Amino acid sequence: MLTPGELEYVKNTPLYRLAVSTPGGRPHVVPMITRMDGDNIVVGGYEFDISYKRRLIDRNPWIACVWDTRDDDGAIHGVEIRGKAVATGKIWDGSEYFILEPAKVFSWGIDEPASESFAKKMKFDVSHLTARGS
Repeated sequence: MLTPGELEYVKNTPLYRLAVSTPGGRPHVVPMITRMDGDNIVVGGYEFDISYKRRLIDRNPWIACVWDTRDDDGAIHGVEIRGKAVATGKIWDGSEYFILEPAKVFSWGIDEPASESFAKKMKFDVSHLTARGS
């Protein structure tokens, strides 16, 4: 579901933010290290089995992950993936890890300038934006 450019960006961006939902429906967002199992995005890590985020995923497997960066020239790039965390039964750093099954992907500044990505997503004119955010 990811384009080759989006997949390459995710693989080469060391940190992302993982968003899960608390039992009361509130967001819980934590930084994570990007890990891959082939072309699959791994959700997990050291002592993941005993973490709060793991307990939240067990209750509600729908998650969102965001990778984003800014170049020295101010250009922004990013990938947001919403989907399900699916248990693998495999161990990494002593804990079972999950694979992210994408249901929706949105990227900016990857396959086209960010301003064009946002214009398509938001369906409004962004021609007034400066090159700083493109």
